[in-house]
Amino acid sequence: MSRPWARSVARRSKVGLTLGVPVRNEEGNIIPFLNALLSAVRRLPNDLMFETLFCLNGSSDDTERLLRAF
Repeated sequence: MSRPWARSVARRSKVGLTLGVPVRNEEGNIIPFLNALLSAVRRLPNDLMFETLFCLNGSSDDTERLLRAF
């Protein structure tokens, strides 16, 4: 059986990892979370591509501003 995803991964030197994070009114928690996430990402293998997607769910505080500034 053909596994196209296996072939495409084998051709690349880097494998991707995506983390999705829903946030809503996390102004008081977002900076400590981002610092912890950054610390964890730094321990990943250098050849691992990593991205984080934040989904702002109607925040009415400064969560978005803090995310953009970070």
